[in-house]
Amino acid sequence: MRHIRVTVSQVDEDGQSTALSQVDFPTDDVSELRPETLFDDLEATTQEAGNAVLRQVLQARWATIDATVTERYRHRVSP
Repeated sequence: MRHIRVTVSQVDEDGQSTALSQVDFPTDDVSELRPETLFDDLEATTQEAGNAVLRQVLQARWATIDATVTERYRHRVSP
């Protein structure tokens, strides 16, 4: 069965890409979805997966910034 996967990648100056993490959106069994709550259920699972993607993006960004700041600090205080 097909599903949607979002890949968070880091791209270097030369265009080389490194995958940092992947988030798979859940596959919904259409036969189990109830018409009266269909859109509410889909919205809830989409929001959960979207938050997981955003969490991965922010963690990657913070790790990059932390590494840059740490390296600058090392150069500043190294003898």
